[in-house]
Amino acid sequence: VAAHDDTVEALAFAGDTLLSAGDDERVVLTDARTGKKVGALTEHVGRCLSVAVPLRTSDGSGGAIFATGGADKMLKIWDAALRRVVVNFDQSGGPVWCVAPTPQPGRFAAACGDGAVRIFQVRADRPGAEGDDADAARRPESAPQVAPTVRPGEPAPRTGSLVATLSGHDGPVYAVAVSRNGNHIVSGGADRKVVVWNRDGGRIREHAEAGADIWSLAISPNSRWLASVSRDGRVR
Repeated sequence: VAAHDDTVEALAFAGDTLLSAGDDERVVLTDARTGKKVGALTEHVGRCLSVAVPLRTSDGSGGAIFATGGADKMLKIWDAALRRVVVNFDQSGGPVWCVAPTPQPGRFAAACGDGAVRIFQVRADRPGAEGDDADAARRPESAPQVAPTVRPGEPAPRTGSLVATLSGHDGPVYAVAVSRNGNHIVSGGADRKVVVWNRDGGRIREHAEAGADIWSLAISPNSRWLASVSRDGRVR
């Protein structure tokens, strides 16, 4: 599929639709059944570096959404049906090199060029949308809210929050992954290190065997194995 005019940086599936992020400053949507392009998103300024689709969705956590990150230091959350940006996260001090969904609906981990991993949460902006049950249990009772008016063709409003900032790298973070059980987050980057974090952001372990930048990470479905790819040509 000839979807881009430059390097393709990231891929993700949303059902039968393939989302690809490229250096041509576009995120392209392709029908995987036909190979035909069905849309192109151009809201990022500069290279589009990452794209992620939630593992699970819930109405309270924004429903059907996806996330993109770019060289413009932005993480954008999109309404998947209308392909419209509904939340902009601008907390990163560098390019958003990689985005990974967590098992919790509406929550993403982002590898940032300023050396941090940031965890972001998306929720529906409407009465009764409590998002994660654990978060809802901690939230104090409040006065009834008035449902926002949504005009035809407009996406339902969402809100976003920065949940945590994980600082432990000495350079840009290029890769991040989250275990299927949600207990661990792993990150790697230009400092040649792979850092393992617990679900609360506590640093558990550091691997420094790589001889060059860490470009990609993967965790096995049973959450027992971690693999890294680095520019020295090794898989560890």
